[in-house]
Amino acid sequence: MSSSTPTLKFLIDENVRTELTAFLKKEKYNVKTIVPKSSDSEISALSKKELRILITNDSDFSKSLRTEIYSVVWLRIPQWSSNFYFLPLKNYCKNAKFIQVE
Repeated sequence: MSSSTPTLKFLIDENVRTELTAFLKKEKYNVKTIVPKSSDSEISALSKKELRILITNDSDFSKSLRTEIYSVVWLRIPQWSSNFYFLPLKNYCKNAKFIQVE
């Protein structure tokens, strides 16, 4: 990541494998995990307040409006092997575009 590129900040839902959190931290991304048993509205508010991309397996968040949450990565890929989803996520982070929405 170059210094001119904004740093991606992630919010990891409790239903996501811990290996993904470790991977993102190893890649030097700003990562925060959800407090267990947080409500969907608390998670959405935290994502929006801290401008964090929520990574989740929860399909409820896929229906969230931009006014409710900052951004969502809804994992729809099998998680039986952590290596299976590391590469796609790494490519996503590398190619993420930052668009200012007013």
